[in-house]
Amino acid sequence: MRPVIEVYHVALKILLRKGNKFLFLRESLRKRWDLPGGRIDRNEGKTPFEKIIEREVQEELSSEHTSYHWIEPGKIRLKEKDFLSKEEYLAFKNYFRTFV
Repeated sequence: MRPVIEVYHVALKILLRKGNKFLFLRESLRKRWDLPGGRIDRNEGKTPFEKIIEREVQEELSSEHTSYHWIEPGKIRLKEKDFLSKEEYLAFKNYFRTFV
């Protein structure tokens, strides 16, 4: 019997930094924080990740996001409800401790 091959969606995200600030997007529906990035398109299998991220960043201010913000970690209070999951919230909180 031949094995059934699973289909996966692969996505890339980028933590973009300018000085002491980081680029965050606000989701349209749930108003959670998001990072620039997204799924790799089917025809981008051999495309360098840098080019895919460049395309995704250009597409970000669509109906999926209402706004973008350059955030200085020490100047904003991160809340768990503002992230997709508890793990994501803790990862950001942990990472940004080094900048406070």
